[in-house]
Amino acid sequence: MLLCASQSLGNGHALDGEIVLRNIGSPELGDRPGMVLASPLGRQMLASYVDWKESICDASPGYHELARSWTGSQLGLLDHFLIREWRNISADLVRRAFRHAVMDTSDWRWRIAEASERQLIEDLASATGDYGFNLENEAVWGLTHIGAAELAPVAVALVSAAGAGQWWNSVSLTDQRFVGWDDRPPLRGADLESTVEAASRELRSSNGGRGPNADWRSSNYGSLWWSSPSFAEESWTVNRVAGIWSTGLLYFTDAYGPGDDPDRLIASPASPGLWQLSMDPSARIYEVSGPADWAALVNRFPCDVSRTHGDDWSRWSGAPGPWILPDWSRVAESYDGVHVSIGGYISSCGLGIPVHDGYSMLAGWLPGATLWLKDVIVTVTQLTGRQLS
Repeated sequence: MLLCASQSLGNGHALDGEIVLRNIGSPELGDRPGMVLASPLGRQMLASYVDWKESICDASPGYHELARSWTGSQLGLLDHFLIREWRNISADLVRRAFRHAVMDTSDWRWRIAEASERQLIEDLASATGDYGFNLENEAVWGLTHIGAAELAPVAVALVSAAGAGQWWNSVSLTDQRFVGWDDRPPLRGADLESTVEAASRELRSSNGGRGPNADWRSSNYGSLWWSSPSFAEESWTVNRVAGIWSTGLLYFTDAYGPGDDPDRLIASPASPGLWQLSMDPSARIYEVSGPADWAALVNRFPCDVSRTHGDDWSRWSGAPGPWILPDWSRVAESYDGVHVSIGGYISSCGLGIPVHDGYSMLAGWLPGATLWLKDVIVTVTQLTGRQLS
């Protein structure tokens, strides 16, 4: 759901965009709950900690009639009904259901408070599963926006949890982790620079002309919906997260993880390859800690991607476009890498973010990843024989 302009949902609720764009830079702790609540992915994760679907459905006209003829699972019934009817459910009913879900049980409090860094990042990975491809997602985004105020205690608990203490940290140049699927090392030197330039040139070419790109509309993809460039898998690295060697070993939708290719098995001795890196301490890093940072990057280095990305992004957000992403070859003239912190991603993903010439979206990014545009590696060590869980 779009949070950058006033828009009616048709069920007694209007979207308010004033909470989307905050000051550039790492947000203060008190700002973080509101930023997570503003984000579709953030609310989707928050809602996963409480039981709310059944109470909404049970109080909705038509649900019990559908249930009498339903032959599938209870969860499937709830999802089917919400996909079909969520726009017709009254805002008061939605708010009441979330209020009761949050207040009637304290299970979510200890679950979040006791979660390790690894457990919370796995919860986030679970929330991104099938992100955008399942119509249930759009129902969840819309309903949780209506119930955002009721989910506020969950947001406060999440951003205050010890397991989320590193979520808004900047890039750690002394310890970066690269996962090379098919045992491929990170791109280096002139190979990296030429790949960045070629990918940027291809994206500009695909978005020349008017109207949706016919090649993409006729392909299996429908449209490109991820914000990361085509070379990301061969470039980006992540900070260390306690309990797991790299978050790149988890499945985040279209972030080039193991779930993107069924043949990629973590247990395989040849896949993935693991590299531990240190970077030049003088490396020029652009930090994305929230939607305002992403908007500023796009405004400075714009590339219109409406033809390749517009279909899904307009449907998800309600924003008409034009749709703009960073021109990575131009970014590379000023920065060696762009780091999207875990907190920056969860507070931005799925938003129709206003920029000077239209809107942008941050989606399909590996949370916490730094996209390297220049080779600033100082030391690189390939790890072998390490057992991963």
